[in-house]
Amino acid sequence: MRIAAALWRQAAPIPRRTSTERVKELLGLSDEQWPTFLQVSLEVCKDYAGYKLSDISEDEKIRMKMRIKDGMRKKRLPKIDDEALEWRVSKCLPELRVKNRDIEHCHGWEATTNKSFPRTLLKEAVLMHADKLPTGNLRYWSQIPRDVQLIFAEEANRKLSERDLPILDETALLYRLRKYMNHWLKSGLQGQAEDREEVYDDQSPISERTKTR
Repeated sequence: MRIAAALWRQAAPIPRRTSTERVKELLGLSDEQWPTFLQVSLEVCKDYAGYKLSDISEDEKIRMKMRIKDGMRKKRLPKIDDEALEWRVSKCLPELRVKNRDIEHCHGWEATTNKSFPRTLLKEAVLMHADKLPTGNLRYWSQIPRDVQLIFAEEANRKLSERDLPILDETALLYRLRKYMNHWLKSGLQGQAEDREEVYDDQSPISERTKTR
């Protein structure tokens, strides 16, 4: 299967230009196989978190792709060529760097405020501008135009400021919005309005609560 040319021409910007559905089509993966492929490749890439693709030697790239192929074979996923796997790695490594920055920023926010980050505030920011969401079969954050994503982030920071809480770095905030939005879209965004949670002065940060588990 030769899908590398179509993917490699778009390289890093592919999530901005191409819908997830189109990427799945190019890779020959079904809706059920897609999350498994993402997880298998992510587990391999986690060992290289913080690296850029250019920092990794060719021999190490080969080992990475072999590990991903082995994981895909165990999960009975269809074969994908080497260049397509390298494309996936080139997308995953920056995402891991953003994720690490998100964790650092949010833990810093929680340490400063001694509160858990208000997830419902993000949902309120999205619902306030829900009319700007694309119509149709909206399932993923990547299907939302960049300018609309930025509106959500700006609204969330405005709401934080209104509550006299520190605003969050835009990149980390967009990552957090994507993380929750993908879940909300799958479970019905509008139907989640009743899922309320408030930020109380005596509520301990998420980072502290997870340590006790």
